[in-house]
Amino acid sequence: MLRVTVAASVWGSQRKRTICLIFSALLLATFITACGGGGGSGASNPPPSAQSPCNASTSFEFDATGPFCVGTSPYTATFSSGVTKASSRSDYYSSGDYAWYVLNETSATVTFETLPSTLTFFVRSELAATVSDIQVLDENGEMIMQMAPTNILQQVIVNRAVGQTIIGSVVVTSTSGGDVVIDDCIFLIA
Repeated sequence: MLRVTVAASVWGSQRKRTICLIFSALLLATFITACGGGGGSGASNPPPSAQSPCNASTSFEFDATGPFCVGTSPYTATFSSGVTKASSRSDYYSSGDYAWYVLNETSATVTFETLPSTLTFFVRSELAATVSDIQVLDENGEMIMQMAPTNILQQVIVNRAVGQTIIGSVVVTSTSGGDVVIDDCIFLIA
């Protein structure tokens, strides 16, 4: 924390405290603005430290039908379809009571306003018989990662190193047998 020191003989202790509070508020506002401000549309953007990357996250704790957007510009993610909803099945969620569902026999795409270098989320298929596919594509549309979710909640982490293409989009397809459930999505812009 940066400290402002003012001689007590010139300024009273109350004025010194007021100057420190104003300076601290301005410094915090600068940090928040640097990464797109506070949360919006169900997202949470914690104030970054001076050396942290900008990020946005959502645990989908809201009701929405796609398309919907999370984050604050320019750090947003748009979900083309699917629904956010609650279920009484706690094994569908990493946290909270809601998740994003890509419905049976549909697909959805997540696109990013500012392309992230890291993406994490939890995923599972609704049933063991669900046939589904997740593809993470880079900024050129080339596949970075592909997986078939199982009916057990698992964490997915995609991290792009310096010099590699960055994440462009995520395509989630539920071909048959049930929904694909995704929770706690975090994307980081380095």
